[in-house]
Amino acid sequence: GTGGDGFTAEAVARAQDQTPGWDWTVLSRSLGTWHQDPSSVLLTADVAILHPGQNSLAEVAAMRVPALVVPAPRPFDEQHVTADAVADGWPAVVAGSVPETGWSDLLDRARSLDGDGWAGWCDGGAPRRIARVVRGVMPSELAA
Repeated sequence: GTGGDGFTAEAVARAQDQTPGWDWTVLSRSLGTWHQDPSSVLLTADVAILHPGQNSLAEVAAMRVPALVVPAPRPFDEQHVTADAVADGWPAVVAGSVPETGWSDLLDRARSLDGDGWAGWCDGGAPRRIARVVRGVMPSELAA
């Protein structure tokens, strides 16, 4: 993400200090290293920590990574609503805000979840489905 929320440099440093034995990769323009394709990092992650925006959740679900979800304040509370939905049976631990303490426990709880549980959120079939749609609307001479 690009900041504007509770994941300040100080909050990230505090979380890292509380979690010896965890290696952190921060995917953020303002706080860490920006990656055009975060999937390469997520593929090797034990846990993803994220705000529950649709793109972030889609990436985590597609990569089948358990998550620690921290909703950011938004004008229409959409991230809190999404966090409530994610808390209901998905492989995620939800924190109401960026924690001051307790990071080790939160990460351990998230890591114990089975990331394959995201299959109901993102079944992996979207590329095939969109290819069928595109072929269906293409002129027949281009579809061959």
